[in-house]
Amino acid sequence: MVYSAVTIGEAWRFGRLDQVTRTVVQDIALYTVPTQLDILMKVSVGLVNDNMSSQF
Repeated sequence: MVYSAVTIGEAWRFGRLDQVTRTVVQDIALYTVPTQLDILMKVSVGLVNDNMSSQF
């Protein structure tokens, strides 16, 4: 899986690419800063942790 984030600064959206099936899944949620900064950080840290654990 390849994870991605798209931002215009105040609005963030996440997605992922499944390289095996060649499909892109886009999160329907749009996270805004500073209103949803706590959720945005949790998602970001979760993606980094998931990526780090899959390498070992």
